[in-house]
Amino acid sequence: MRHALLIASIFFGALSSAASPAIAQNVIRVTAAPAAWAPMLQELAAQFKEQYPEITVKIEAKNRDFESLTEQTLREAITGDLPDITLTGSNQIRVFVERGYAVDLGQFMSTDREWGDVGYSSAAADTGRIDGHEYGLTLAASMPVIVYNKDLVAKAGADPEAFPSEWPDIINLGRKIPAIDRDMGLFFEHESNGNWTYLALLESAGGKIATPSNDVAFASEQGLWALDVIRQIGEAGQARADMSRDQARQAFTAGKLGALVTASSAIGGFQKQIGGRFSLGVAPFPLPSPNGRLPVAGLTAVLFSKDQAKAHAAWKFLKFAMTPSSQAVIVKSTGMIPFNERAINDPNSLRNFYSSEPLFAVALLNRDRVTSWYSFPGPNSIKIFNTIKDILQKVMTIKMPPEQALQEMKSKVAALLAR
Repeated sequence: MRHALLIASIFFGALSSAASPAIAQNVIRVTAAPAAWAPMLQELAAQFKEQYPEITVKIEAKNRDFESLTEQTLREAITGDLPDITLTGSNQIRVFVERGYAVDLGQFMSTDREWGDVGYSSAAADTGRIDGHEYGLTLAASMPVIVYNKDLVAKAGADPEAFPSEWPDIINLGRKIPAIDRDMGLFFEHESNGNWTYLALLESAGGKIATPSNDVAFASEQGLWALDVIRQIGEAGQARADMSRDQARQAFTAGKLGALVTASSAIGGFQKQIGGRFSLGVAPFPLPSPNGRLPVAGLTAVLFSKDQAKAHAAWKFLKFAMTPSSQAVIVKSTGMIPFNERAINDPNSLRNFYSSEPLFAVALLNRDRVTSWYSFPGPNSIKIFNTIKDILQKVMTIKMPPEQALQEMKSKVAALLAR
């Protein structure tokens, strides 16, 4: 009897071992940030399962931001437990490329006969390109925008339906709101991850954070101008109310802040939190230069799986996420702009949505001026961004003039790049 049980145990154990690799091939593990997007990603995974019942997409979205997700992913790489896909910000791609983890998606794009008909824009392709290779597939992107309280803007004597389009006028309005009401006028999210809003100012004026060879390029006329705009916003009132990004967003939804320079992906959340407390307005981020560009922060997929079967299954999911129906799910849930041009004009996808929700459509106005969200190469990338963030804080709080700040940024960043 014991002999028979031993034989049966060995048989079923061998059967299980033989079957498990095949089963594992059909389970795609996807990590993502921020955690707030988990319900939207779960919905995409469920819709994908209906079309591809043989593939299961397992969503893990527990991290608050892109940086913490990257740190988690690098730890998983050490233990040999990388996910098949990570969905993160486009500024996080380089670190995975430098370590040899990221898979070049160009091989799928060039061999998939259906890819050319998907509608992926050329601007989107630029956001995921590193050293001439497509290591990131940006499913949708968040654009820098200005959200504002129409009621407070009207109290300050401005037209709430025609928000100013140039920084001097925006800053002047930011000064007027506290003079009429005790609420704060204007807040610029200078502490954004990866210096995103500073990059938006710099590149909107035609400047660059780095040269093609990854040397410092921000020590320029445009770089100084961007710091001076931050100084002026600080002098207009933000220096007296030095809050974190989350505190500023809470103040805005509570009706205590006139205008907030933020991300379009926050629009949906603002609508829900504001309710009927006041009328919400959205204005595009100013582009003072005809050569200006705006870095996009968004849902960029990086493929890690080097197993052929899993990689192809993962590519099916990514391609599915680019379809008009999937793009509608992403946009309506987050406020990001789609990177499928066909979805924008598809009545069954987003055309009717943008007609009925004009606030979400504002971010589309600058979609032809997008560029990648740059990250410095090397092991000091995060240190560099934190160094710049600390200096921006000093400029915003009027503790350091723009000229001195620019020189300090240049010397400190150059030193970190040289290590």
